[in-house]
Amino acid sequence: MKNFNFRRFLLTLKWDAQTNIRYNVRHWLIMLTLFFFAILLPHACVIVEGDKENGTFKEEITDEMFQQLSKEEQKAYTPEKVVLEQDDVEEDAETNEGFIKDNKENNKEEVAVTAESDTVQVWTREVPYAKDKWEDRVTEQHWVSAALLIFIVWFYLTFSASLFLNNLTTKQRRIAFFSLPASHSEKLLARWIYAVPVWLLMIITALCVADVLRYAVQPLIGPHSPGLMITWLWETGNDMVKEALDGWAKLEPNKQDIIIATIVMQITGSISSHSIYILGSSLFPRFPWLITTGIVWVIASIFSIMLLTLNIDGFIDFFARIKDGEAVGQIYTIAAIQLLMSILFYVLAIVIYRRMQVINHKLINL
Repeated sequence: MKNFNFRRFLLTLKWDAQTNIRYNVRHWLIMLTLFFFAILLPHACVIVEGDKENGTFKEEITDEMFQQLSKEEQKAYTPEKVVLEQDDVEEDAETNEGFIKDNKENNKEEVAVTAESDTVQVWTREVPYAKDKWEDRVTEQHWVSAALLIFIVWFYLTFSASLFLNNLTTKQRRIAFFSLPASHSEKLLARWIYAVPVWLLMIITALCVADVLRYAVQPLIGPHSPGLMITWLWETGNDMVKEALDGWAKLEPNKQDIIIATIVMQITGSISSHSIYILGSSLFPRFPWLITTGIVWVIASIFSIMLLTLNIDGFIDFFARIKDGEAVGQIYTIAAIQLLMSILFYVLAIVIYRRMQVINHKLINL
């Protein structure tokens, strides 16, 4: 950091922003489109349909069940003949023959049952059901949209990490970047700001604009308005936090410890995932996100198969201990390993960057 100059860093950041302006605008519009349809499509049925009218359905009971009802309950039913299909009649006849045979073997009184006709006596009544308000279906559609939004946000967070060194994919880009009058620290920090905070800001703004745009155009689709998705996300998040805080004091100490450890493991896991795509960006000059995702998927599949085949009892016991609040040490160990891996991947990415030359291999920067 001795060679770090803030003015040169700002100039490098400005040059980087100007260089990637078209690329960022194009991806921001793609983000906007994905967020727009992820919010609109699950709510389309609510916007168009509105309330569902009251209705009734026919309830049928057998004559035996009808005789068990009280006289007041019987008044609601009317008799009706139901025609059975031929397959049902034959099945009943086979059942009756087996029943008669069993009674003969037990020296009991024979029971003769014959299918004289293909109709049976039933009792029916009309049962009303309440009107389905469109507001009652909005929450369900909100959760569907939230799941889609989480997937899109996860994709772009990992995709942005894979753009850490995307300005070094060609010889001309490497010449332009290496020729900048700035130190390695200034260039790397400028690239990190571009890949993480800038893209996070792009994701947030695209989501907000998409939600407002959907809110503006939905009157053209139908008369009903589910409201802004971002407002529901904020309110739901606050309610979940309040419920978690209210229930926290009621938990046993070991349960509290396991929750804290799990949260720490989730945070370190997210950092580890980000560092993997940072390393992939420095290793693979072309299609870093696809190649890194493929490698991660293969390694994860092999690791899962090994766990299930070689140590399945211990694997199941580990999750049972988590449920009982007895695996705090193991969870913190996993979190520590993930954190060390993140540091290692970040360091490797920096080392690979420092070793890069104007002329590199087309497939891998080694």
